[in-house]
Amino acid sequence: MDALVRRYGRNELLDDESESSFTNGVLRMPFPERFRMPHIEQFKKDIDPKEHVRRYKSAMAQYVHNDALLCLNFPQTLGDLGSRWFDRLPAASISSFSELSKAFSRQFLGNVHRKKSVAHLSQLKQGKDESLKRYLGRFDQEVSEIGSANDEAIIAAFINNLQNSQLSFDLRRARLTSYADMMDMAGGYALAEEEEIATGGYFVYGGRPEGSKAKDQAKAPDIKGDKQKNKTRDGRDGRWAYNLKTDQPR
Repeated sequence: MDALVRRYGRNELLDDESESSFTNGVLRMPFPERFRMPHIEQFKKDIDPKEHVRRYKSAMAQYVHNDALLCLNFPQTLGDLGSRWFDRLPAASISSFSELSKAFSRQFLGNVHRKKSVAHLSQLKQGKDESLKRYLGRFDQEVSEIGSANDEAIIAAFINNLQNSQLSFDLRRARLTSYADMMDMAGGYALAEEEEIATGGYFVYGGRPEGSKAKDQAKAPDIKGDKQKNKTRDGRDGRWAYNLKTDQPR
């Protein structure tokens, strides 16, 4: 017996046909022997109704062709929110699971999470003092909420948002077309940054030195102590950086 019949009893359901949201044809259909309702997450306000229907049909795959069974057990997955809606349906208004699922999806259409566009990523700038590790996590979370988007467009947005001009330069030069590859490369830089800071080092985010001389004649920052000894010059564009304990591919 299905969950609905176990709860109310077959005779009670048939006696209340005039009040049921289902038609007589649905209510009088026989149930499969030894049927047990599978575990299905209860519907909540933050769940996409179409996704809930998909999960329900997947869990009921063995009985997907038994329309009456799908109808009669579906209310048991609706939780408090969905049950209040179901109880207000007109009597004998549902004759198939297709009708029920469409009515349910229309009612809770507002639950559908609106996907952000890739243009949203262009506003997601790395903070001036934000670590690369933290920014990667924040950026990746936002990417997961983007609808269909070209990986190259996402990569371009990431590069333009960076404070770290060394990573920006290397990503442009690498000409990556895969978001996963970009995250792997950026993750290496983030690990190097974390390791340098953890060992008392100093990590400089790139940037061209100011002044009127050509970039290959740029002055190094005035850094005292041992850090000055570790200073190296990036001859490609005149930037100054400090050796990292973890070398990154250039």
